[in-house]
Amino acid sequence: MVSDIVKDEAHNIQYEYTFELVAMPIKEELLRKNCNEYASTFIGAISWSISPNGNKFTGNYEWYKKKGDTHHTRAYSIQDVLEEYGFSFMKNNKQDTKIPCVIYGNLIPTKVHYIGQSKAEVDTAPFVKGIIKAVKSVTRSIPTFRVADILTPDYHVGSSGGTSFSLHRRIGRSWREPKPPTPERRTMFDVVYEALKERIETVKSGREWTGELHTQNQLWYVSLPLIKRWVDEGRLKKPKNRNNFLDQIRKVCDHYDVKREEVGVMAGAYAQMFFNGHWSAVNFEDIGVLADMGVVILFIEKQDVVQTLGPFTSKYGVALVNSKGHLSEYAKDLSEAAEDEGAKIAILSDYDIPGLHIASKLPNACWLGVDEDMLECFGITHEDEDNVIPYDPAVGLGDEEIKADIESDERFAYPRVDIGWLKQRIHDQYQGKKYKAAGHKVEIDAVLAKVGTEAFWNYLMSKMEEAFDTMDYTRVIHAHNHIPQTGAIENFVVPSIVHQLASHINDRYRELTKERRTELEEDLQDYEDGFVVVEDKENEIRKEINEIAYKDQEAKDIESVLKAAGTELKVVIEESINKAIKKLDAEKGYGIMDKILEGGRRGGGGS
Repeated sequence: MVSDIVKDEAHNIQYEYTFELVAMPIKEELLRKNCNEYASTFIGAISWSISPNGNKFTGNYEWYKKKGDTHHTRAYSIQDVLEEYGFSFMKNNKQDTKIPCVIYGNLIPTKVHYIGQSKAEVDTAPFVKGIIKAVKSVTRSIPTFRVADILTPDYHVGSSGGTSFSLHRRIGRSWREPKPPTPERRTMFDVVYEALKERIETVKSGREWTGELHTQNQLWYVSLPLIKRWVDEGRLKKPKNRNNFLDQIRKVCDHYDVKREEVGVMAGAYAQMFFNGHWSAVNFEDIGVLADMGVVILFIEKQDVVQTLGPFTSKYGVALVNSKGHLSEYAKDLSEAAEDEGAKIAILSDYDIPGLHIASKLPNACWLGVDEDMLECFGITHEDEDNVIPYDPAVGLGDEEIKADIESDERFAYPRVDIGWLKQRIHDQYQGKKYKAAGHKVEIDAVLAKVGTEAFWNYLMSKMEEAFDTMDYTRVIHAHNHIPQTGAIENFVVPSIVHQLASHINDRYRELTKERRTELEEDLQDYEDGFVVVEDKENEIRKEINEIAYKDQEAKDIESVLKAAGTELKVVIEESINKAIKKLDAEKGYGIMDKILEGGRRGGGGS
């Protein structure tokens, strides 16, 4: 919307006006089916009133389209102006055409001069400047077919194209070999679909995707071989970066009406801490509670990596904290509080200067990488173009900050970390000029994509087991809670003597197993055998405690008495109820017993 005050030289007056312009794009899924089925449409109104013949705001438009132009661009209607900025009102869309839109323009003048008797057109001369300004503003928000990654007939890979060929002769030249047919063209939308095809089909068939989970960036690395193959085959333009790929993930999911999480693509964590299948925000009020969670608290800078690793970490009693690219004060407070309570602290970051800088903020934490050790383990070299990308930020950490926070930390010493390879370098050039050479980085997602989530988690576990001599498993396993209970007596009214005997047995079980439960707690507090599956360990403890309790002869004898009494009591109750119901039927004619017997025959016989 543009509002302005204009001076109408022709009529020697000055007044205000407003020009509203809005563009509503056609849905991309419709354009992917047939890109030339649609063209842009313009609807013009004056003070919200639309003429039956339309209003194109005809007039004399002159302006400099680009900064530095020496000649005016000319147009004779707003539709002409829109065409200058890439909109097409004919069904002949090309890669540089704006996505077809329904465009609505509304001129709201406080004073208006109509042209002609019909008053269908106005003199646009006073409003030309504002109309052009509005067009420029709307144009910026509408992508071209190329940016939206939608094929049009003029799309081609490389500098030459065409779908037909023939033998031909040129003057002064010999016969040439015929050109092969142009291969079927592909877009980044197709790449994403190929990566998600099996998952989408699974979800659309009503089943749940139970395969591997991927982060969005991990999916990019998984798709790189297909991208490279299609580029080599001439099917796909070589992408400049991954941004278009990441944009297309949402578009593919929207197109096939599935959610990213449904097809195993983790777009970001829902909260900052993940433990036992639940997310919790890390805030000041909850730090004390969260500090008691997890035998190890592992900080990870990537949001979606937390979700991807979550199913593997929970069963070992490991809590994950998503640091969202930096460590907030609350996250640091959580680390300190958890360490005071006996938790082990670890951190995982990208292998780049910012990742090391994040890890440096937790000086007592076990840094797991990504580092040179991990690269060597998984066969990633410095020359690996699929997994190593340039690190070239507009504003990076300075040498002084790198020296103070990173190089001074023994965890980042060579050969585990090659800081010279990671960081940007400033070189002197001829005549004193300087230029920057990009550094390098390897993302967590790249390693995940190469080796898979399970292998990656197993590597992290092995590194933590090397770093931590013992772990306090009493933070997640409580042996003292596993006290055997006597079986319940199945009857309607349990006499008090039964409750008293059951309580006596339970107290006896507690006393008999107390010593062993205490020993198990002490073993768990300084657990030396590395990571353990929490559920398996709890079952093992429960079985051992039960075996001790159930060997006690006194408890066995009391259990026998209670079970025998229960059986007798059941018979007595059944006889008493049968007698009472038959008497009720005889006195009042309810026929309850007949109904029960008939119901029993139906329930037991059925064919």
